[in-house]
Amino acid sequence: MKIVNETIGFERHKDPKEALGLSMRDQIDAVKGMKLFTYWIYNLDSDWIEQVWGDTNLGEHFAAKWRGILGRSNSGYADPTSIMKMIYELSEGHRETLFIYIYNKYKDART
Repeated sequence: MKIVNETIGFERHKDPKEALGLSMRDQIDAVKGMKLFTYWIYNLDSDWIEQVWGDTNLGEHFAAKWRGILGRSNSGYADPTSIMKMIYELSEGHRETLFIYIYNKYKDART
């Protein structure tokens, strides 16, 4: 733990959130983002790619990629590992598009 703490600049006997410089607002936003993400995973719609990218060539490309990931998974269905693999195969911009979609879909959920 000492190496990790020194690497990211933690100060001894200081709350890690304070040491990283996260404001209370940033902490609240981070927690809300994680809650919305877990709502999305738990309630994953079978047509989630079409909901995010529409019926487009890009949507078809991502749907094919998703089918390939599911075909290679041990379970054959949308388990958390498959979902995370798909998310991290997206480019940063497409990942951001997905996260914005998730935020907009669940922002009014009770958190």
